[in-house]
Amino acid sequence: MARSERFQTSPARGLRVAGDLGPRYHAAHHGGAPLIRSLALLLALVGGMARAEPALLVCYPNAPGTTESAKPVMEQLGAQIGGEAVYFNDLAAANAWIESHGQPTCAIVSLGVYLRWREPHGLQPVAATERHGSTRERFYLLVAQDAPYASLEAFGAARPTLWSGHLDNPTFAERVIFARGLALGERATQVVSTAQPLRALRRLKGGREFEGRPVDGVLLDASAWKELQQLASFKGKVRVLFESAELPTPPVVSFANSDPAAVAALRAKLLGLGERAEGKKLLETLQLTAFRPADPEALEPVVAAYEAPQ
Repeated sequence: MARSERFQTSPARGLRVAGDLGPRYHAAHHGGAPLIRSLALLLALVGGMARAEPALLVCYPNAPGTTESAKPVMEQLGAQIGGEAVYFNDLAAANAWIESHGQPTCAIVSLGVYLRWREPHGLQPVAATERHGSTRERFYLLVAQDAPYASLEAFGAARPTLWSGHLDNPTFAERVIFARGLALGERATQVVSTAQPLRALRRLKGGREFEGRPVDGVLLDASAWKELQQLASFKGKVRVLFESAELPTPPVVSFANSDPAAVAALRAKLLGLGERAEGKKLLETLQLTAFRPADPEALEPVVAAYEAPQ
């Protein structure tokens, strides 16, 4: 049975310990040996909290695929890091996984998720992801080529509807991406968090609604914007109204309860992933060019902007 299947059938992991002790436990139970019964229970509880292998959780809300469809890639990643790897593009599902399994050793998370989880889970940066040769990226607000907006301020004044796969944390978008230059909310710019930004873009260039709502702008990350520029059907149809400051790419983080030795081992394997042919191919699949050492200072202004009072 593959590791990922074992994880699904034994989410508490302590069940495996209890199962291994089953014959002895039942013999002790029927023989009236409370000490052995207590020891079996203790081992089961400890097994539920302990993690024999390092685990890596990947969480990008609204990203393509599903946890199920990503299993083959996560199994390849798990083989490279020597432990379990699991993918989520839904924050609620990732939270539920942590609730049932406990904190993983490390995670690769979007900036929006990092800012949500940083304090509750005691996140610490241990590595950085590199995209297109850089650990920095920008976000781009696209509007129709003939849209009447000349500035971000004019866009906001129109009380538009903004679509993006990066709006799962509107506070992050408002305070960090737009640097408080665009108010988001019911009485300002309406936001729609979507897993289908390309479909929203097609409606944008055609001046049509999507799912019964107007599409006045679409927010993309640098990778998506780079790919969009290769599509002839969008040339001359959309334009960049706003470009964010350079921000850190999704960080690799450890959790408050992570074992330092396990974190160090996992970090070393991620940093060396590109040294092997299999690792290079896997990086391409993950749309990364490398993993790099963490740069905590790069995240400090992001955290400060996110937490600054109104």
